[in-house]
Amino acid sequence: MAKQPLFPHIPKRKALLYPHVTGRNKESSADYWNRLLEHNDLRSPAHGKGPDTDAGAFLAWHLEAVGDIIRELVKKDSADPNYIFEKFNRLKNHLTDRDWTDPLSTRENTALVKIKEDIEGLPADTQLMRELKLMLLAIANRQPRVIEGNLDSLRSFLLLQEAGERIAKQLGNGIIYNGPQMYNSEFYAHLFTDIAVTGTTFACIDLEKCKETLIQKRKAFKAAPPVFPKTERYPESILVTPEYRSLLSWVNEPLPKDAY
Repeated sequence: MAKQPLFPHIPKRKALLYPHVTGRNKESSADYWNRLLEHNDLRSPAHGKGPDTDAGAFLAWHLEAVGDIIRELVKKDSADPNYIFEKFNRLKNHLTDRDWTDPLSTRENTALVKIKEDIEGLPADTQLMRELKLMLLAIANRQPRVIEGNLDSLRSFLLLQEAGERIAKQLGNGIIYNGPQMYNSEFYAHLFTDIAVTGTTFACIDLEKCKETLIQKRKAFKAAPPVFPKTERYPESILVTPEYRSLLSWVNEPLPKDAY
């Protein structure tokens, strides 16, 4: 059976969800990666002979994968979900490899110090970018258990994103979904903006609360009440379809007890 994509769809509002920095004189996450991390000294050392050890090549390979995701997500055209899925699967399938603990050369350890410093400076203006940045740091620190948690956080984020998109459709035209509001990977609320009438942003946790909040906002602005689409209501428990959950179930599988 062919692998299904991790991202069944890529929302059009990439600037709201994906690692993109807006405004003049600001560097995007992808541009920063290309400038400082794409050809880091672990992957492309100055002597031109490649990594010194298999463990060094292994780390360079995984750092490259996350960098590829960052660059894919900020494409002007639609990103390729199958390409992104393959990169995440790469990490999932190699979490138990011994390369995480095999020794590096002195030069490779020195290179990792600079790589970590550059990762710390990576722009992270969205929740997704913050999760990817944490994953990069976990790779550089050689922490597969932490990476497993990163993958689980990404799964939760994507499920929340899907739920929020469904709520937005049921609130009607002119309501855009800005993404889930998170704190330390904990969900607090969905964020929406009423671009059609008030121009304000509001937070709510489910469809009914969102409807109540939108009605109150419009009333406060002395605007006509919203007219909600006559669509089938999705209970909160099935806002995310079983099919969608199954696509992401792989990141919930625990590591074997003897994992490094």
